[in-house]
Amino acid sequence: MFKNVIDPKSVGLGPRDAVIQIDTDHYAFFIDRKSRIVMADAKRIIEKVQILSRCFPEARISVKTTAPVCSKTNAVLKSRHIDVI
Repeated sequence: MFKNVIDPKSVGLGPRDAVIQIDTDHYAFFIDRKSRIVMADAKRIIEKVQILSRCFPEARISVKTTAPVCSKTNAVLKSRHIDVI
């Protein structure tokens, strides 16, 4: 399904964070949980996406999740040009 799984420590993230390579210039921060992603999570997500964008400056960074995303959180992420998949 995914092209490549990136070691999170190699890009400056914690060992429990998951980073996947979707395409040659498209990476995603992967969140696998059942509870809703809310505004409190948005700050952490934005920080982690900024770390990824420093490691892959030319790539598109998205958030892939199995959890439902709050509409306000989705709007904040979209305003930062972060796609939620």
